[in-house]
Amino acid sequence: MATIQARSRLRQKVQPAPEPIKRDKPQAASNIRQQLTKRSHYWPLLVLSILFYFGIFLLLHYVRPALIQNYLFNNSYLPLQVIFFLGNFLALTLISLDKKIGLSGAVFLSTMLFLRLQMVQLDYLAIAMSLVISSTLFWLLRKL
Repeated sequence: MATIQARSRLRQKVQPAPEPIKRDKPQAASNIRQQLTKRSHYWPLLVLSILFYFGIFLLLHYVRPALIQNYLFNNSYLPLQVIFFLGNFLALTLISLDKKIGLSGAVFLSTMLFLRLQMVQLDYLAIAMSLVISSTLFWLLRKL
């Protein structure tokens, strides 16, 4: 037996016309505002990285290299290495908004400084190869 359905006497829903797009704000200004609110959580990193870079300045200008040269390891300049690493980590994290990129960039820069302090002569090929390796590490860390 077929059922007969009664027709509704209510009005059919009329679809409203699409509203015009309001363009009172420029897109660039709202994009900048979004970036500033996104980066607002990272402002303490800016202050800390400036403090670490100021610490490097004070270390280089007021401390003799012989005092920190053999600190904990032979010819390691460990206080300079630690301050340099932390300053770069915080600054690169602020720039990229990614801790993994900040960490790998800081490791790369600290390694280059360590090799330079050990008087290892790097030619352009070695620097290029280290950049390729570090960019591969950046890519691998992004996939994690």
